[in-house]
Amino acid sequence: MSKPTPSKRSLARDCAFKALYATQLAQTPLRENLDKTLTSFSEGYTDIAYAKALVDSVENNKDEINAVINPVIALRAKSATTHVEMSVITIAAAELLYHPDTPTKVVINEAVELTKKYGADDGYKFVNGVLDKIHKNIYDKH
Repeated sequence: MSKPTPSKRSLARDCAFKALYATQLAQTPLRENLDKTLTSFSEGYTDIAYAKALVDSVENNKDEINAVINPVIALRAKSATTHVEMSVITIAAAELLYHPDTPTKVVINEAVELTKKYGADDGYKFVNGVLDKIHKNIYDKH
């Protein structure tokens, strides 16, 4: 039994994650990393505009995104949080904050799946907990 084909938005999140991850490791420009990542995907298979929108949200709102992430991650030593986890959390936090058209459950589920795919064995549990808390904090403010 084969896995279902990921949606165009799932692939967009994957591309945005890979670009941010590369930026964190190599300190290279985020948009440049996204452009490199997108060249490996056929145009019809990913939502390129959404990938760019996610990356732009991260790039243009770093302080606001960090302001919702840092208090939640403070519960765990930031040095114990991997680049994979931070990249996934950052993309998902940007999506929660700046793309409210996507249901919260979808954002968190997609982030968990990315962490399962690229992260440490139990990293997805941490990501799930952090994003749930971030969502509650955002919701409580509105």
